[in-house]
Amino acid sequence: MRRVRMERAKELLFSTDGPVLRLARGCGFNTVEQLEYNFPKLVGMSATQYRKSPKTNLI
Repeated sequence: MRRVRMERAKELLFSTDGPVLRLARGCGFNTVEQLEYNFPKLVGMSATQYRKSPKTNLI
């Protein structure tokens, strides 16, 4: 379940520039902290770093 939410978060970080709180809640996380805690464990970088990465290297 956590992997599915993280894949959705990656898609939204890649394709939108909306607030991370809205993105986190839209992916099933109750808080930004939950997303920020789990994202690096599964992706290897923070959500903010992921969003700022060159789009050609992601997903």
